[in-house]
Amino acid sequence: MFKIFIKTAPIITEDNENLRLKNKNINKIFWQKLNHFEKMLQENKHMSPQLYYKNIKDAHIHEAIKLNEEKSNDEGYFEAAKNYIWVKRKFHVYHELLHLSSSIVYNNLYYCGFSQETYHYTIGDGLNEGYTSLLEYRYFYYDGAEMCYELEMIIARLIEEIIGKNTMESLYFKADLFNLIKELEKYASYNEIYNFICKLDILSEILNSDILYYSLYPSIGILTKSILKFIEKCKIKKLNNDLQNNKITEEEYQEILNDFYDVTKDLCKKYNPMVLTRKKGLLNN
Repeated sequence: MFKIFIKTAPIITEDNENLRLKNKNINKIFWQKLNHFEKMLQENKHMSPQLYYKNIKDAHIHEAIKLNEEKSNDEGYFEAAKNYIWVKRKFHVYHELLHLSSSIVYNNLYYCGFSQETYHYTIGDGLNEGYTSLLEYRYFYYDGAEMCYELEMIIARLIEEIIGKNTMESLYFKADLFNLIKELEKYASYNEIYNFICKLDILSEILNSDILYYSLYPSIGILTKSILKFIEKCKIKKLNNDLQNNKITEEEYQEILNDFYDVTKDLCKKYNPMVLTRKKGLLNN
């Protein structure tokens, strides 16, 4: 099986000047949203704003309806090569701004949050979309942000509980999938982590496909259980470490583990192929 080499993210020169107001290619209807976004970056010092400052100064941000792209199934899109965002509805700009703020294009490789992409492959897209959605909902739910990529978001949150919120957010805004894997290697082997990332990519692609084929539905349950089994292993190893280092009590250990099993049980039920079949109705064979 061909294995993709995960690369370290390039180091970006410090860029602390916000030139957004000088950019004439941003529709003014988004300025209030951009103010909210910049406030979030300022209030969370562990989030690096350098990629946002680098990309926003020449970004294009527009409503999709004015660009004849309203027929697309997507609510919004960020194209890194052109540094271009379009959205159907204003509040969807937060999701795309998170992509913009965690993106680097370097030597024909596109780093975005926890994904890496070339013309030949993409890896980490499921985890990246899940974590982007988690951040979008965490920081902008008050302003209309909707929950999307639900399964991927919950899986990303479970990974964050293992690694730590500030650490994972910091790595995201540096587009640092490489060191995210290093953090997880405290609890699992590289091959196990790599397989987890790939399985989540496949699962996300199936769930978000324009056409859902009935024949693929058994794969959803199998992939979900396999992904959760990997997270369970990491979770238990972290809890054991915390218990040995007196960071938690035995009662807290059991309480945290029970909460984890409640979440995973609900996910297995919700993404059971039979349940999905009933919810989706008639599917393609």
